Amino acid sequence: MIITLSQAISLVKQGDVIALPTDTVWGLAALPSSQHKIYQLKGRPSEKPLITLISSYDQLPPLPPGTRSLIDKYWPGALTIIPHDKGYRMPNHPLLLDLIAQTGPIVATSANLSDTPPLETPTAIEHAFGPTFPILPSDLPLHGTPSTIIKYSDGQWQTLRQGSIVIPHN
Repeated sequence: MIITLSQAISLVKQGDVIALPTDTVWGLAALPSSQHKIYQLKGRPSEKPLITLISSYDQLPPLPPGTRSLIDKYWPGALTIIPHDKGYRMPNHPLLLDLIAQTGPIVATSANLSDTPPLETPTAIEHAFGPTFPILPSDLPLHGTPSTIIKYSDGQWQTLRQGSIVIPHN
């Protein structure tokens, strides 16, 4: 079911899961307090963490030295950082940034059932999750490649998943 931005904001604030476009792939998103609903919907193991999407730097925890210059270079964009135990990303998608500015940080993952390829269209999302599942549409293109994920460990950044952004490491 196609929804507007204002409907998406209301649904997220009331604890629902929605499908939305990012700058990479279609995602499922909710407030952190409702992340269990995403796990149930996808059939995803709870030990596989979700990414926290943010709209401003002040939504980040304290960062390791040098991190700000790294994210200044790639954000907003397809880079997820794990400075401690959680992953954070600022997507390069105006509609999504507007939503997050209104709801606060949200948790997200690719729109698909666990261990299947990401769904690529609203129609595919409706087929997977039902005709009444809320979908926020966008006219902007998606890259189709998930974000690069890097983790800070032992004083340096290590790539956990290679996406469209290549980070040079020391």
